[in-house]
Amino acid sequence: MSEENKQPLINFELGAEGGYKPDLDEWISEQDFIPRNLLPVIVRYFPEELQDHSRNEVVKRLIEFYPIQIVGMKSGIILDTDTGAIHNQVSVPEFLFARSEIYGRAIENFFTEWTQDVQARAYGFKDQGEEVFQKKLGPASIDMMLIEPDPTYTMVITAWHCKNFHPRSVEGVPGRRDLTAIAEVEKVKVKFEASIEVGHGVNQVAQTYLNGLLLESSNPFTRKSFLDAIKKDLENK
Repeated sequence: MSEENKQPLINFELGAEGGYKPDLDEWISEQDFIPRNLLPVIVRYFPEELQDHSRNEVVKRLIEFYPIQIVGMKSGIILDTDTGAIHNQVSVPEFLFARSEIYGRAIENFFTEWTQDVQARAYGFKDQGEEVFQKKLGPASIDMMLIEPDPTYTMVITAWHCKNFHPRSVEGVPGRRDLTAIAEVEKVKVKFEASIEVGHGVNQVAQTYLNGLLLESSNPFTRKSFLDAIKKDLENK
């Protein structure tokens, strides 16, 4: 970690048990990286004129709390050997709702209506130029951030800022008739379109959000053990 980069990183100058002279105190230098679950956070909601039936409250619940799986987020850079320019290598997220549908296919219907709204408000103006298209797309979309925290949920490993975030395709629960099979929990799958930004500035904004979280007793390295808690309860009795 440096003054410019607050990301927690391994110092390659320090060895561990695998070096010429093992240093068991630096055992973490030999550990493989295991990414933690992403934290989806909405940073810009729909404008007031589009808040029919508390639309912002609904989209907050669906985006921040309902997704069981979020896949497809990548980051990296590509060097253009022809021009010498460097481009960010990012991908559009795919939200997978691995849970039973709400009665009446409410999740599928909400995202279907959102997709149709985006098409009517923005994509009908795409032939009028990118500036007009983006101006129309803004009110029909949201901005959100996907944050990958460290194991203590106090430091940002990396983050993705998704601008003009809106659904691109909705795959609902399929209908079927099978008298020989038991009922199964089907999945609602929604793919999204967004302009994605990554980098140091995005990580700083995400770090500001993490700093504001209440993380009392959530750090696994400082949390009291279960046995200690039992012993304390016995002493009180």
